[in-house]
Amino acid sequence: EGGVGSAFVQDRRGETVLSRGRPDFDALGVRVGAFTVRAGLTEDFGYNDNVTSSHASPKSSATLVSRGTVSVTPTWQRHALLLDADVQDYRYFSVSSQDYTNWGAGVSGRYEIERAWRLFGGYRHNVIHEVQDDPNAEGADVPIKYTRDMFRLGTRYGFNRVYVQPFGALMSYRYDDAAFSSQP
Repeated sequence: EGGVGSAFVQDRRGETVLSRGRPDFDALGVRVGAFTVRAGLTEDFGYNDNVTSSHASPKSSATLVSRGTVSVTPTWQRHALLLDADVQDYRYFSVSSQDYTNWGAGVSGRYEIERAWRLFGGYRHNVIHEVQDDPNAEGADVPIKYTRDMFRLGTRYGFNRVYVQPFGALMSYRYDDAAFSSQP
């Protein structure tokens, strides 16, 4: 809808009904002037019996997944702004060549021209990895790193309960080189 937090559809791989945000029950955050800062950190420990997704010689390892998030939002009555960042760090104790860290940071906002008319936009930068069990990286020696930049700009005009919302979006992907069976 062009509001705070909805400027981008984010890849929420691994998010479940129990782990997704619940605004009515989540922590209120810390007030810093006219802004509210919210942060979170989780650690998951587990075991993967086939880290490299190999049928011929599977490698197993204990795993540690660390996730951190931070967001800053103003307490304004009109308009909106969201600054946010997140990081997910994956560590495989027996197969350290498969370790990787995904992260992202972005800004999005909304400017209300009048009650029924608003402008919105945002930018987000992500560093992401495709792991061996992803169909796009099957057979890769290590996770394939790529960056994604997303821009979005639009407007929304409401007619009572119906609205028109034209917008434009641009996504840019840049992949690092990868090795498949030790060949670039």
